[in-house]
Amino acid sequence: MKSLNCPRGNSALKELLSAYREQLSIPSFSGVLELVHAMPGRIRLRIPSLRHRVAEAELFRRRLAGLEGIEQVSVNVFLGTVLILYNPAVLTPMVIVSAATHCFEFEQLRRAHQSVLGTGVKNIRFALDQALLRNTHGFVDLRSAMTLLLLVVLIRGLLGRGSSAFNPLSVVWWLFQAIDR
Repeated sequence: MKSLNCPRGNSALKELLSAYREQLSIPSFSGVLELVHAMPGRIRLRIPSLRHRVAEAELFRRRLAGLEGIEQVSVNVFLGTVLILYNPAVLTPMVIVSAATHCFEFEQLRRAHQSVLGTGVKNIRFALDQALLRNTHGFVDLRSAMTLLLLVVLIRGLLGRGSSAFNPLSVVWWLFQAIDR
C-alpha cells in the first residue's frame, strides 16, 4: 500500500487527522450535550435543553464567553446548537466541553435523561411493585420482598444449604444496599 505524498498539504493532513483523533476522545452525552464537530479553533455542540429558551441560552453564552481563550460563542436557540471559536494555543476541545457542562443544568439533565430501555425497565419495576402491593394488601412492596429474599439467601448460604459458590460478603453488601435506601 502506497503512502500519500502531498508535498504542500502533508502538514495540513496530519493536523486534520490529529484533530479527528482528538475529536474521538471528547466526551459526548446523548440528548444532553453532544459534540457535533471539533477542529482546531472551532467546536460545535448540540444542547437540546437550550432550544427555544432565549434567557438560558444567553446565560450559557455569557458564562462560556468569560473563559480565557474563548473568542466567540454563538447560540442558535432554534436548533439548540452552540458554535464556539477559541484559541487552540490556550484551550483544548476537552476543556471547552468540560467548561460547557458547568454553564447550564447539565447534571440535572444527565440524571433525568434515560434511554428507552432504561425507561422500560423503570416502568416494569413500578408495575411489579404495584402488583405486589395490591396482592399483599399493602403489606409487602418490591424493595422489602427483595430484601427478604436476600436475607433468606444469606441464611441458607451460612447454614451450608446454598450453592457451592456462595459468597456471603456479596450477599451482605446487596442486603445492605437494599436496606440503606
